Amino acid sequence: MYSFLMAGPPFYGHVNPVLTVVKELVESGHAVRYMTGSRFAAAVTEAGATYVPLPGDADFDDRTLAEEGPRLSGLKEIREDVIRACIDPARSQYDALRAELATRPADVVMADPTFFGAALLAAHPAQERPLVIGGGILPLMLSSRYAPPFGLGISPSSGRWNVARNVALNTLVQKVGLRRVQRAYGDVYAAVHGRRPAGFAFDWYATTDAVVQFTIPSFEYSRPDAGVDIHFAGPANRVSQAPSELPPWWGDLQGGQPVVVATQGTYRNVDLSEVIHPTIEGLADEDVLVVITTGGRPIANVGPLPTNVRAAEFIPYHELLPLTDAYVTNGGYGGIHFAMQYGVPIVTAGDTEDKPESCARVAWTGVGINLRTGKPSAETMRRSVQRVLTEPQFREASQRLSREINDSAGTDVLVEVVGELLSNRAAQAARR
Repeated sequence: MYSFLMAGPPFYGHVNPVLTVVKELVESGHAVRYMTGSRFAAAVTEAGATYVPLPGDADFDDRTLAEEGPRLSGLKEIREDVIRACIDPARSQYDALRAELATRPADVVMADPTFFGAALLAAHPAQERPLVIGGGILPLMLSSRYAPPFGLGISPSSGRWNVARNVALNTLVQKVGLRRVQRAYGDVYAAVHGRRPAGFAFDWYATTDAVVQFTIPSFEYSRPDAGVDIHFAGPANRVSQAPSELPPWWGDLQGGQPVVVATQGTYRNVDLSEVIHPTIEGLADEDVLVVITTGGRPIANVGPLPTNVRAAEFIPYHELLPLTDAYVTNGGYGGIHFAMQYGVPIVTAGDTEDKPESCARVAWTGVGINLRTGKPSAETMRRSVQRVLTEPQFREASQRLSREINDSAGTDVLVEVVGELLSNRAAQAARR
């Protein structure tokens, strides 16, 4: 049995999938701690792990963070969010990790890709730190000659110019679009290690001992030049959770109409005019039943509901998605995987955070339609939903990925990777 220290920022959409991994590890007899925000202390304890608090200046409530400042999109939004929510707290995160490990050592630290305190830890020589594993719960951020840079929301090309295009775009993004991110990361890195990092900030997973990506190979771009072993475990939330209370209108889902689920997730869900309202308006006169999940926001925020719309703050997806015919989303990574697990075709409309990357993968795999905007019109939404409902190629593609998801090994992959790495370390130590 191994000792795990999970480390992640206090975003609901980041913490929730890791809690599933935590539960499975605990049930298998491993010792697990989880360093994250105080908002999730009770959930960590309920999962069977030991809660480790973040320092006050690294702790925040993501529900209010999303409401601050003007709405940005694309690289500009990524730049501002990464500096504010990921790099500014990195030194405090790092100090907290070091203090926790000095008090209670661990075999492995599994870190969220946006937890840059772990990047500072990974930069130490391997013999001076525990294993550091990247626990990928977002689209991979690693740069590659074979994939476009993270943040542009575009897919690899099949043409002869793919590599040249990607090299040029990676250079442009790193040297221009996200130059301030690299400067901020370099400053905090130098303050700890006395030198600036050799690589780009988003490539820090290449300095870990391994990456365990919680998706399937078919939903990620190939990176043979990644510089680190990437293992695919399948989505973290593929295992059904404990039963939850269902809304009083649940029986309406059995009425024979196609069911369309629409959500803006748990973070970018303040302005419902982005995805929710266009979905409601576009489908108001269609013969479908629309189900809105507000991600914890009050249902009253949705406004008046047409007769073919139902709403709830949260609905257990393992109950809802088997009854769903189309899934509309602003691009949340976890929700997209839920839809694919049940073979549901997808319509995506997201242009903030990592969401353009998830949306691009939806179109690239053929499981749905990427609207390439964060604020589609009602008519665009109507046409797109009708397409995924009536054109079989989208559902067929999602069903193919569903089989791959359901065949994935899950948390067992993480445990096997840790075991192999620890064995290799022990063998190397014996030879010294």
